[in-house]
Amino acid sequence: MKDPIAAMTQRIQRYWYIDGLYELSMGGFFFLFWLIYAAASRLSAWGLGWLVPVSQVVLVVGAAWLVSRIVKQLKERLTYPRTGYVAYPQKKGKDRVLRIVISGGIALALSTFITTLARVPAYNSWLPLISGVLIALAMLFIGYRFNLTRFFVLAAYDVAIGWAASSAALEDDQKFALFFCLLGAGFIVSGGLTLIRYLRSTQPAAGRED
Repeated sequence: MKDPIAAMTQRIQRYWYIDGLYELSMGGFFFLFWLIYAAASRLSAWGLGWLVPVSQVVLVVGAAWLVSRIVKQLKERLTYPRTGYVAYPQKKGKDRVLRIVISGGIALALSTFITTLARVPAYNSWLPLISGVLIALAMLFIGYRFNLTRFFVLAAYDVAIGWAASSAALEDDQKFALFFCLLGAGFIVSGGLTLIRYLRSTQPAAGRED
């Protein structure tokens, strides 16, 4: 028998993903990566190729803060007036700093890992697939922890487009551009469908009273 307290905690935490706003914000984030790699060849021609890895590191490190900030603002406008506000525990000073350091360290380590592989010609063509697998693992974790089926679908999609982009007859930067374009589109579709379903099944508190 499942622990009722654990089940309640899971429902409270799952509420963060009820409206699809998380996927929509992540989709926008991945589209920024798409723009970076789409412009990579032109930046290299202008002698600004170093901006690609630098921009990548900045985006990865700032992703957690930026996405959570955007989602929070959107939830205050769309979600909380419809299905209520959930006050999640706030991290204290030391805990918050530690969380930022750990998140930034992991993100930087992954970025360094991919950048290091990119220097090995034999691995260049398979970097989109490797990235797809890493992102898929994160989606599997969210899907399993919060019992959300759509994240399992996203995980399978991430691996599939990683394989497709790696197998495409394109330059390495173009493969990454294709990968992040499809990745962003997948998250946008998932988040958009979830948001539409959520909006159709709920209404603001004022509307319910009327």
